[in-house]
Amino acid sequence: VVVQLIAGFPSNLLPQDVFTVVYDNSQEEKVSMQNLADDEVYCYASAFVDSVEYEVSTFFQVPTNDALKMTSDGNGLFTLTFIPEDFFDKVPDGSTITSMRFVVRKKVYLGTGDQVDDPLLVPVGCP
Repeated sequence: VVVQLIAGFPSNLLPQDVFTVVYDNSQEEKVSMQNLADDEVYCYASAFVDSVEYEVSTFFQVPTNDALKMTSDGNGLFTLTFIPEDFFDKVPDGSTITSMRFVVRKKVYLGTGDQVDDPLLVPVGCP
């Protein structure tokens, strides 16, 4: 499977579907993010219910949450797989996730050089 720098699968999903964020570090053009070690890649994740954002962890707490550590699949590919309605447990019961946002970052974050330039934005629900 050839992916862009950061992508999500499937492209059309519902909150109860299994979803995977894929980061292809071998395609990274930002020098400070190239050749990352297996234990160095994390993913900030948030879900939106209309315009209200719910974070799994704050951006700076990401490396303290093992659920946000991406798994190395070899050859520079890193994945994070989950079910949105379970993963985003801060979303109030009865609310519907309308979109999600992901920012791949290094475990040790010193500034914007330690994250991908463009977040992945994913709509949730029927297109």
